[in-house]
Amino acid sequence: MDSVVFGTSLRGNSGGTCGVKKDWSSLRAEANRKASCVTGESLPADDLISVKTNKAVKPRPLQAASIPGMLGLFQNEWDALMLSNYALEQQLHTARQELSHALYQVNEATVQDGFTSAAFHPDGLILGTGTAESLVRIWDVKTQANVAKFEGHTGPVTDISFSENGYFLATAASDGVKLWDLRKLKNFRSFAPYDAATPTNTVEFDYSGSYLAVGGSDIRIYQVASVKQEWNTVKVFPDLSGTGKVTSVRFGPDASYLAVATMDRQLRILGAPTSGLETSAGTP
Repeated sequence: MDSVVFGTSLRGNSGGTCGVKKDWSSLRAEANRKASCVTGESLPADDLISVKTNKAVKPRPLQAASIPGMLGLFQNEWDALMLSNYALEQQLHTARQELSHALYQVNEATVQDGFTSAAFHPDGLILGTGTAESLVRIWDVKTQANVAKFEGHTGPVTDISFSENGYFLATAASDGVKLWDLRKLKNFRSFAPYDAATPTNTVEFDYSGSYLAVGGSDIRIYQVASVKQEWNTVKVFPDLSGTGKVTSVRFGPDASYLAVATMDRQLRILGAPTSGLETSAGTP
């Protein structure tokens, strides 16, 4: 049966209180002559709020009424999850196949002796590669087309690095380092820091584009300048390994230190974030 909330009974009131009535018809008539307990104004029938409750409660599903049924529900959810995971794995497998096929086509179509180095341009749309044929090739990632080719090195191209602003490309090989202007697609400067028997193994621009590191029998830091200005050497670090062969260099944040890998299978950190580029030994 319906019940109507008419007001709130407050203990301690000096006046009359309003209560709850179950007879709807009599309450409507009485509401016209009753006054609000709070404001004292007459309450029209529209202010009455009918309170109804649903006596029928929806039963639980049959599967949830027993332990075997609940186990069945869990099994169905697990099967759905596994099917979804399988679909994702299929998509990943397809993507890997497409990528492998694309690289295989590039390798077979244009490069005879294999790739020796690679790096992405900062915008991610261009890939630079060095080959054992002394060639540097620039690829459009989207079309997988060779859009530029740089010649002039001697021996395999051991490393390449793009400047962060995207204007310059540095390449290393047996004959030293070459700098390329990507806006005009030409070589504008070459370094030969070592003798003919000592190849340049690695090059690396720092993130700010202010420095270029070169590694061979030692580590040399150059100040990055424009196409027409000289790129001067600002620091030379000796090879602490004693092997005379630096294999890789990488700048830390803000060029505050330099990580150096050498043929003695050790990684050394040159410089410290608080003291500038000063030599310090690392750990294996």
